[in-house]
Amino acid sequence: HAQQHNAAYPSLSLKAINKHLVKALSEREFEILNAIYDGKTNQQMAESFYLSVNTIKTHIANIYGKLEVTSRTAAIAKLRNWI
Repeated sequence: HAQQHNAAYPSLSLKAINKHLVKALSEREFEILNAIYDGKTNQQMAESFYLSVNTIKTHIANIYGKLEVTSRTAAIAKLRNWI
């Protein structure tokens, strides 16, 4: 099942991720990145964070910019290289 695809990987650390970035992730961006890492959809994130899907998309766009990636797959691949 897609939601379990990172079960074997260690959990993410905001501090560990931010040391790789020029512009640090905010706490909220880190929470959303964690949800992406866990395989959550934009809709699932919107519901769990009590935000609109558009707000989630804005956060994701900001996260991708900071990670210098253009997709969930690329973001996860980059995170796996860092942990």
